[in-house]
Amino acid sequence: MNSDKTYIIEYLVFSNQCVPETRKTKVKRCMSELHAKIKLGEHLKGVRFEIQQCREDTVANLFGDLFGANNPFNFNDLIK
Repeated sequence: MNSDKTYIIEYLVFSNQCVPETRKTKVKRCMSELHAKIKLGEHLKGVRFEIQQCREDTVANLFGDLFGANNPFNFNDLIK
């Protein structure tokens, strides 16, 4: 499976205060939405949180494909 997807996750963090805090983060190099959620859970180990929304960051994936390892063009050939 391709593990080059980036997901944006919005979540609530519950602390000792009465009001939960809303946070947003990017989780990179994931195979799926579930994988992104698991990676966030491992990162926030010991913290009470609730995921509100998880969506794929298509802009980051597009630029990763254009300029990264999945780029079908080999620009080194142009330099030679």
